[in-house]
Amino acid sequence: MKNREIKFDVLHENKPFGIERLNNGRWEWMCFELNPDTGEIWNHGVFKNNANLTRRQFTGLKDKNGKDAYQGDFAIINNELCIVNFDTHFICGWEFKSTKSGCYTFNSICTNFNNKGCQDFEIIGNIYENHNLLQQ
Repeated sequence: MKNREIKFDVLHENKPFGIERLNNGRWEWMCFELNPDTGEIWNHGVFKNNANLTRRQFTGLKDKNGKDAYQGDFAIINNELCIVNFDTHFICGWEFKSTKSGCYTFNSICTNFNNKGCQDFEIIGNIYENHNLLQQ
C-alpha cells in the first residue's frame, strides 16, 4: 500500500501562489513566482500565516490528465459536476460529492473508488477561482 504524498497548494487572495509539502519529515515550500522557468525552488519551512492565504490538501489522486486533485476542486465524473471534499463521516475521509446525485467516495490511501466506476475523472477548476460553476 502506497502512502499518500502530504502536500498543500496555497492560494493568495484565491489565486495560485505556491505549494507546501512534507519531504523526508521536513516541511518545505515553493512559490510559483520564484522561478517561472522551472517552477522548482524549494525552501525549508512553510508560508507564514496570512489571512489572505488558503491551503488546499492534496488527496493523493491525479485526474485522467495527470493533474493533482485537491480539496475544493471541481471534477467531472460520469458527466456530473462534483466537488472534492473531506468528510469525517466516511472512514476513507475523501469524497467526490456530486451536485446532483450524492457521493462517489474513495480511499485516499489505496485510491480505490467504490461503485459507479468513476476512475476516469477530470479536474476543471476549484471553488475559490471558479465559484461560478456552482451556479450553472
